[in-house]
Amino acid sequence: MNQESPRDAITSKPAPLLPGSGLDRTAVRPGVPPGGPHVHAGLPPDHERRRSGEPAPRSGRETVLGFVLVAVLGGTIIFFLNFVSFGIFSYVLCAALAVTAVGFLHYLLWGYALSQELAEEMHRARLERERQLDEGR
Repeated sequence: MNQESPRDAITSKPAPLLPGSGLDRTAVRPGVPPGGPHVHAGLPPDHERRRSGEPAPRSGRETVLGFVLVAVLGGTIIFFLNFVSFGIFSYVLCAALAVTAVGFLHYLLWGYALSQELAEEMHRARLERERQLDEGR
């Protein structure tokens, strides 16, 4: 009779043994025979990922919470600065937004066109270099 060692219900890996005790870290549910399903009582499977250096996947809930906290904290700071400066901070904020808008328009009018032109020149230079290498063979 070949009896397998109990498996972790989440990762399907063999359950680890407690050092020196001869007992495994699985708990058998009452009413389930010893060879039946086991519940892993050890470290969560996420622990192995953290040990390997892989980042844990983020849920949408965490992302929304981050944005909400930044918006509330930023709004509070802006309100306080505007209140303390008797409304002058709102003019500073409007000026910063205006500078940002001018920079964006500058990119739309010149930056994108120049980057496309540069990409075309680099493509032509690459083709010319490849042509010269083919002629040299």
